[in-house]
This record gives sequence, structure tokens and C-alpha cells, in this order.
Amino acid sequence: MGAIEVVNKRETDDNAVTHPKSRNWFNGSFFSELRRLVRSLPTAGPRLIKDISTVISLSRMLVFGGYVDDKTYIGERLLQLIAGLPEGLGLRKTFTGHLVKQLWSELEHPPKCYLGDEYKYRTADGHNNNVVLPELGRAGSAYARSVTPMNELPAALPDASTVFDALFARDGQAKEHPNKIASTLFYMATIVTHDLFLTNDQDPNKVDNSSYLDLSPLYGNNQSQQDGVRTFVDGKLKPDAFADARILGLPPGVCVMLVCFNRFHNHIAAGLAAINESNRFEVPVYRTSDQQNPQSALRKRDNDLFQTARLITCGLYISILLFDYLGTILALNRSKSGWNMDPREVFSRVDIPTATGNQTSVEFNLIYRWHSAVSARDEGWANSYFKKVFHNDNINEMSSDYFIKGLREWGKTIDKDPGRREFARLRRGENGKFADEALVKILQDSTEDIAGALGARNVPKILKAAEVLGIKQARQWQVASLNEFRRFFHLKPHQTFLDINRDPDIARSLEVLYGHPDHVELYPGLVAEETKEAMEGQGLCLGFTVGTTILSDAIALVRGDRFYTDDFNSARLTHWGFDQASASTKIAKGGGMYKLLMQAFPDVYKPNSVYALFPFTIPQENRRILQALGEDKCYDFERPLSIKYKGHAQGSSRITNGPSTSTSNVFDGTSEHNQWTWSSFPTATLIFDEGVSRRSISESALAMRGRSILDGSFMIDNALLSAKQLLIETLGQPDEIIGSAIREFYETEMSALVRLRSSKLRDIYQLDVVNDVLNISHARFMHRLFGIATDDDDGSEVLSEASALAASLATELNVFESAESASLRDAAQEGERTLRIALRKSCQAIKINEDVSQGGPTDAQRQEDALRGLGIQLVSAWFRKGKTLEQVIEAALAVIGATVASQARASVCVLDLYLSDRYKHHWHDIAQLARSNSPDVHARLKKYALEAYSLGTPSAKHSMNGKALAKERSYSEPLWTDSRTLKTKFDEIDLERPSSSYEHLNQGTRSGYGLLVMSEILSTELRVFGRLKNLRLAPGSQGFLKTKVIDESLTMYMDKSWSAWLPYPTTKVVHFDALEEV
Repeated sequence: MGAIEVVNKRETDDNAVTHPKSRNWFNGSFFSELRRLVRSLPTAGPRLIKDISTVISLSRMLVFGGYVDDKTYIGERLLQLIAGLPEGLGLRKTFTGHLVKQLWSELEHPPKCYLGDEYKYRTADGHNNNVVLPELGRAGSAYARSVTPMNELPAALPDASTVFDALFARDGQAKEHPNKIASTLFYMATIVTHDLFLTNDQDPNKVDNSSYLDLSPLYGNNQSQQDGVRTFVDGKLKPDAFADARILGLPPGVCVMLVCFNRFHNHIAAGLAAINESNRFEVPVYRTSDQQNPQSALRKRDNDLFQTARLITCGLYISILLFDYLGTILALNRSKSGWNMDPREVFSRVDIPTATGNQTSVEFNLIYRWHSAVSARDEGWANSYFKKVFHNDNINEMSSDYFIKGLREWGKTIDKDPGRREFARLRRGENGKFADEALVKILQDSTEDIAGALGARNVPKILKAAEVLGIKQARQWQVASLNEFRRFFHLKPHQTFLDINRDPDIARSLEVLYGHPDHVELYPGLVAEETKEAMEGQGLCLGFTVGTTILSDAIALVRGDRFYTDDFNSARLTHWGFDQASASTKIAKGGGMYKLLMQAFPDVYKPNSVYALFPFTIPQENRRILQALGEDKCYDFERPLSIKYKGHAQGSSRITNGPSTSTSNVFDGTSEHNQWTWSSFPTATLIFDEGVSRRSISESALAMRGRSILDGSFMIDNALLSAKQLLIETLGQPDEIIGSAIREFYETEMSALVRLRSSKLRDIYQLDVVNDVLNISHARFMHRLFGIATDDDDGSEVLSEASALAASLATELNVFESAESASLRDAAQEGERTLRIALRKSCQAIKINEDVSQGGPTDAQRQEDALRGLGIQLVSAWFRKGKTLEQVIEAALAVIGATVASQARASVCVLDLYLSDRYKHHWHDIAQLARSNSPDVHARLKKYALEAYSLGTPSAKHSMNGKALAKERSYSEPLWTDSRTLKTKFDEIDLERPSSSYEHLNQGTRSGYGLLVMSEILSTELRVFGRLKNLRLAPGSQGFLKTKVIDESLTMYMDKSWSAWLPYPTTKVVHFDALEEV
């Protein structure tokens, strides 16, 4: 690479050293060197062509950029070229110098990232962010000055109170923000300002916060404050607590936002501990022989969890600021463009430093004072609150000294323990948390509240004392004037007062106060300056100077922070944590507020609610924006209910001896609260008999929250019972015919996939049984059943479509956390669209044949492909029942989505059980049966499958003989219909158990569309995998099925990258010794 620079730039550093005046190539030295090089060419021989080729290759790399292809030996060829130049030739030394320079520049000098807890975590006071300048940006350091004042301001400046009355004061009602920005945006802005600016009481030249966006209002700005907000157990914060007491004197919505961040942190800490990636957060086991103090190990685990959760929570915070907050400021939420300004990115060919650190400046302390944005509602709150705090009815005319004294007295009344502080007359419960209903109401009222317009004469008079103090403080700091500040940022200085503000009255006031535009002070000038018009690129309508300079500060704050650039990765945050902190451009235009709100209040927001997705603009304006973009049909604009339901269904996992047509005994709540679940999703309702009421569907959907997701819980009781009848009864085929078709398909498909996807690993084979065999087989099964054509040979397209639809059905029923469902819901849309198109083509062809022949598939069709023949008969039966083409497509979508995921969960459950240490002694018998041609093989394998299916159901509340058993159940406690069948222990495989013992598997949502189908699939699976020699789990995490259970019943699976939880398994790796028998 260095030689390229030589060829193109023609520099001779060696001559510059020995002959300082000979930097110009075109002198005697240059021509002398050139003549020597030309004279050496005839002796170069065959090497000449190779050297020319090397120079050409290097030049091409310089022009086009990209990575070096070292497989071409370009480095070695460059060394050969340099070594082959004539001895004493100046170019030889020049080439060598540039090569050394290039190799030197490959590494950072000094390094920016170090190992060890001291550097991998944020410190409480912000030091060590820049490891080379560890004190830069530390809390307690001095403010920086960005602009040196060169022009002398008048010695006698106007009275600060007079400046406020003339330029700042709001007269009457607040001017509403022209873009209908919600107060919530300015609550986030308030958190930012309190994160960066806390001027020391004794020395106003120092800032008591760190100079980084590290969420110090939540975590504190020194070790003492941080310790006060921690529990020191499992890395968690005290419930609903935040460190900065100043926030209590602000509108309650600001407090609620910090409570949301608190809850997000605790959710992350719990998630990190549960996932325990690479055993980073393993609970220490104390042995008497250990030298280490067990308490010390526990403290380290707590600190690792806390610090990692803090990095992730701050990561989400910065995602919100870049995409929700800055996106609204720049009006990107009003554009179809997916562009966002993310300063964390790596920009090719643009050398922009990272991790440089930051130091807060006095100028930006003044820039971020946006009191004009206080809404009329919040102004009313402030009036009422200030009267109580200052014990003075004439609060608009408080002196600055009285204001400061009153704040200090108020501060003495605040509880020293953040975990006991309260606000807005809210009371903490026994668990230390505030009631969700109250917090949600505050937040949603704020989302509907239009903020004030920025600019002159819109600051509430109640803030006069604070603003006067700000004007005086700026004078004490001797900041530059408004025009000097503009010149520093290459902005044209104001020539006249009308340039500052075209309002003649404001311009006259400025002239009276200051006499000349160059004498206008920075802070009053920023407030009085005319604001920008609303347009693409400007949504907040800031003053002209602020609107430009704020972007510079935002870039510096983010790109200069090591924890948002060089150390913002999955190695620091874990894979799951990095995903939680990151934003997806496909959801809310890259925003992250929905993650924060849905995680804090998981039972409140719909996945497509604008109250969660776009909370910085009032809902009515969001509707107008999205209508203009043609996207309004995708979103819900109704105010969410305070709490959607009061706990989960108490009898939802109930086991009965027969189907039930009533759902009243499994419903806990009111159906009206949940009607939305089905209001926009007709798929499942259309496949039922008309007698199934929407109310019963809604009630069952709520009750579903208590069911096991392994049991196919994408469909509700009444829905799936009707679907099973439609799928099996309308086929009119004996069980053996249906079972034979299923066995034939799965044995052929799974065997082929095992052979195709198994990879040789020296002397053994490796296979991801879930990703490469089971999930693809189940997806292809539904494709074959419904005749969906695909050109995809490896099954990945089929799998992605079916999995996406399964996720879609899950999210529509809200069977797992809303914050996680939002991303799955978005990913599901494309898969559903693709399947819908394919199903339309397939079902339309069947309808045409049905209209012509008035019958189902022919015998020839059944013999050619038994499974496809059943599918044709099924769709034909739906048409004969009077269903329209659209209804049949919806029915097929519901069946595919419900069954693919339930089959995937059941399949991996059975295999996982028999390969586990506790049950693997049964695998020898299963393997022998798989290789046998005995007549009873199929029946015995089916028994093994049903036993495992019963044992492997995730933990759930259940009952036997009508008596509730409120305890968790895992492999050791199967769900049996009748205690009389329990002749063996719960944890044993009993092949002699009567068939009636498995009837519970055929009820409700357990079996997709029937125990018949599921048992055939699972027994065939055992037959295929039983033929693999010495099948076993891969060692380590690859062979481990990582799961978690939500609400004591809902099982989620960690995806292959360990970055997200999904409602179906995606990976499990096995090893085996031979493929021959498959």
C-alpha cells in the first residue's frame, strides 16, 4: 500500500532528509535517479514483467479501494520489487519508507481499547472513557470553552430581568409547536440536559456530571450515587428508582421515562443471567477447598451483570436519541426515506476519529435550554408545584436568591434513598414499584400533549428566576457573543436585528437592549432568534443557530464516546444484549422507544401502536403523517388501555377428558379489553364454523396466555378444535391412509436432508437437526399439502416463509412479550405476503377443477402423491362448505402458521429428551427399532414418541382430576389425563401405558391438528435419526437447547446467534459416526 502512494504521489522523503531543498521531483536529482532506474531495466530480465504487474495491481487497489487479497502474494511481490531495485537508488529508500509508514499505520498508536474491568465498563464518574486521556470528561472537571470571545461587549449590559421580560416571557397561552411535537420529546431532551449539565454550586466553572451520555440521571454521576440506586443483587437497580433527585422537580413524565429505563435495565440484567452466554454470569459454587471468598465471587457476578446491563441500557438510550429523538428533530419520521444519521458507522475512505472522549462546554450548556417548549399543561403543573415548594403565591416575580434558597430547602426534604422517593402523589407498592396504571396514564397524557413552540417570547413566566440566573451565569462565564458563535461554526453573522428575527417588535427590542447585532449576547440571542420553518430536514423548528450547532454536538457526543463506537459490540454487550440495544430500520424508522415502553409495560401496547412506535409526535399528527406516506393502515392510533388484563388465566392449562365448548372457566378478565387481538386478523376466525362467536374467540385468546407454546398455542381452543374437525373429518379417510401418507413424506424428506446437510468433521459427522432437517421438513410438509410450488432447493426460503407466518400468528395473539413481538411481527409480513400469493395460485387451480369435476382428487393423483392428494381433498372440502377463495386462503395460512411451529417444538422436544443424560439409555432400544423391519416397530416407536411428547412439555400450571396443581413441571412431570394411568413414576418411560393415557394430547391446542398427525411425525423422526450411528449431542453450547419460560407456561427458544428469543426452536447440533443406513 505504501508503494502505491509512491507511484501516485511521487514523494521522495529520503531526498528530503539528505537534501532539504530537493523536495521537487523535477530537479537534477530526480532525473539522475530516473536515468539510473532506466539503465537497470535491461538487467532486470524476467523480473521486469512481474514488477510492472505488481505496480499495476497496487495502483488498482489504490483507485478502487477494498481489502488486500493476500492470496495473490501482493505483499511478497512488493518486497521483491523493492529488493530488486538498484543498490543506492533513492527510489528504493523511498519505497521502503512508505512501506514502513503503511505497516506502522495498520495499528493504533497508542491503542484506544484495553482489557480488564477497569476499562470494559463505564466508570461512575466517566473517567477512562478515553484511555489515553483518562481524566477527559470526568465528573467534577472544568467546563470547556468552544469559542474564544474576541469582540468586546459593552461594559454595561442590560438588566437580566429586563432581557427576560422583553425577549423571553410568554404572554398568555403557550404557542403550540407547529409540527405537533409531543411533550414526551422534550422530556427526553430534559434527561439529556440533566445527563450532561450539572454546574457545581460552589464553583460554577466545574460540571459535576460526566461529559458523556451515560444516563447519569438514572445511574448517578459518582460512585456514591451509583451505589445508592443499586440493590447489589443480580446486577439490578432498586425498583423504579433513579439517582438524580433534581428530576423530582420536573414534570412527572420525565420521572416516568427514567422509571422505564430502570425497568429496562432490570429486564436486561435478568436476561443476561438467564442466558449466561459463555458462562460469563455463572453463579459461583463455593467449595471448602476454594481459596477465594464466596462473597467476593458473588459481588463480582453482581457487578458484571450490573455493568453489562448498564452498557446495554445506555446503548438503547443512544439508539433512541439517534433515531427517535434526532429523527423527529430532523423530520425523518415524515419521510419515506430509511436514512438516518448514525455517527457510529464506519465510513470507508473518510477518516473520522472515534473514542476521542468529550468535554462539556459552557456554550452547549446554554444551547440546550429549551424552556419555550414547556406546554400549557406542564406550565400549569409547574405553577401548582412551585407554589408548594417555594410557599409563595407570587412565584412569577421571585428573585434569583429566593429561588436558589427555596431549591436548597426543597432538596433537604428529599429522601436520601432513591428507592423510597415518590413523585406525582404516586405511592410505591410492597414490591417497591409504582402502579403501572398510574405511570401509563402520565405517559400517554404526555404523548397527547402538544409541546410549546421554540423561539422568542414563549418561556413561561414561572421560569423567570431560572432564566435570569442563566443570563447572569453566561455573563460570568464570559461567553462569546451570538455573532462570534455563528462565525465559529461558519455561519453568516447577523448584519441587522431583523436578520436575527423578522418580527419587527422583537427586532426593536433587541436594538434597544444591545444597540448593535455584534453586541447581542449568546444566550438571549439564541432564545430570541427566529426559528426555522418546518420541512424535511427540520422537524423541531429550532432557532437558526441552534438548529445547526446542535448536530455538531450530537455527532461529537456519540462518535467521541468509546462505549458507543469501538467498544459497542456483541463481545462487550453479549449477542442478546447487543440486539436489545440496537435498532432495526424496519421498525418505527429505526426507533427504539417501542422497546423501552413495551418492556416497561408489556401488557399495554399493541405491537403497532403509534403511542409506542412514534411517541414523540401526538397521535393525531402521526395519523396525518402516515396517511400522507400511505402507511396508516399498518398502525393503530387508539389510546391503549391502561392495563390490558389483570394477570393471566388461572385455568388455561387445565386438562380434561374431552373437548370443552365453554371458555368461561378459563377466562380471567373482560373480553372487551382484548377484542383488538382479533380485530385486524381474520385468518383463524374464517376457518371455523359460523357458530363460533367472536367473543368466545377473544376470551380464549386471553386464556391462551397461560398455555404452553409447545402445544401449538398459536391457535386458541375453539379455533383449533374446529380446525381439527375440518382437517380430519372432511378428509373422510381412515387413519391408516392419512398416517401412511405422513410417514412416507417425512421418512423420504428427513432422510434426504440428513444426507444433504450433514458435514464431515474429520472422523465424525455434524448436523444441525433443527435448522437443517426438522424445521425444513415441517415447512415442506405444509407446502406439499397445499401444493405451493417453490424453486428453493435447500429449503431456506420455504422455512423462512413458514417461520415468519408462525411468528405472525403468535404476535397477533400476543402470546409473548410485545417488545420482542414487534420485530417478529414486522419480519412476518413479507413471509405472509409470499405465502398468500402462492396459496392463491394453488387454491384457485383446485377451485377450477372442483367447479369442473364436482369432486376431489382422482385415484391416480392420490397414488402419485398421497400427501398432495389429501391436500387437494382438504381444500376441495372447504370450497364445498361454501367458503370463498379468500376464506380458503386464510384458512390455509392459519393451518400453516399454527402447525409448522408446533411441529418444530414437538420434534426438537422429543429428540432433546432422548439425547439428554437422564433418558439417553432409551436411545439404544430406539436405534434398534429404527433398523428393524419387525411388524410392531411402528407401534413401539409411536409409543416412545408419545411418552417423550408427554414428558417434554414445558412447565405449566395444570390439574389432575379437577384439582389444581400450582407448580412448575418439566421433564419429570408429564401431563396425564387420569391419575389411574400413573402406574409408573412421573419420570419414567412406560411403553405399556394404555393408549387412553394420551387423550389429553388430542385436546385443545396441544396437537396442532390432531394427535394422529403428530404421533406419525414424531415416530418417523425417531426412525430416521435412530439409524444414525452413535447419535449424540454436540459438546458445548451448540448441542444445548437454550430456552426460557414466560408466565410459567410460555417457552421461548434462543436463536442460533444467541441474539433473540423466538417462539420456535432454530438450532440444535448433533454428532454421529456414520451415514450409511440413512
